[in-house]
Amino acid sequence: GWIATALCLLPFAAGFLLPVGVMLYHGSQAPGQWMAPGLLKALSNTLVVGGIASLATVIAALLAVYGLRLAGSPAGRWILPLTTLGYATPGAVLAVGLLIPLAALDHRLADAILALTGTDPGLMITGTAFALGLAYLVRFFGVAQGAVESAFGRVSPNLPMAARSLGRGPGGALREVYLPMMRGSVLTALLVVFVDCVKELPATLLLRPFNFNTLSTRVFELASLEKLSEAAPAALLVMGIGLAAVAVLARANRA
Repeated sequence: GWIATALCLLPFAAGFLLPVGVMLYHGSQAPGQWMAPGLLKALSNTLVVGGIASLATVIAALLAVYGLRLAGSPAGRWILPLTTLGYATPGAVLAVGLLIPLAALDHRLADAILALTGTDPGLMITGTAFALGLAYLVRFFGVAQGAVESAFGRVSPNLPMAARSLGRGPGGALREVYLPMMRGSVLTALLVVFVDCVKELPATLLLRPFNFNTLSTRVFELASLEKLSEAAPAALLVMGIGLAAVAVLARANRA
């Protein structure tokens, strides 16, 4: 029994306890870094962009899945699986794929505004937080869509049909029948997408605005310069956000 317990604890110790211990050691070597302006700004950027992107992704998934269910078209059988391609695509490839059309759209908008006003606005989409949020939405839409679709499948079709027979429209059935029964699954999708946004690195490096850091990019930049003591607080914050999401999910599942 003791041997079996030790073998079960070995992956946890090697994959979690050891890295956290190393980061805590390095973080203790430079205690002033915990209140560094760059770290606090990166934390704020991460929470704001990740929160908005995860909320937009889950809302888009809800509307897409519900719309296809209402349409009853067989096209939904192949449209929804295509949405998982973003999650299967490497972040760097996805970022380059978005960068090219966004840059072309930016130039067309700038030319149109220049022709109308005589002022060149420059790039308005490329290299902005909007482009970064769009990349997160495309990247993790499949995660939210899978959770939302399975939640819709667990709701008995008799309930929305009864609501429709009582005069509720499609929006009313979604608000008053589906969403209350799917609250746990929607919260799960929101937290999972948020944690994925926090950890995303390649797309963030390519699409972020100038002088814009998230926790993951701060860890990458400082670790690449071998400044482990300065990178440790951001790395621990990324771990902390993930653990907090797991705790919220566990509590929601128990409830």
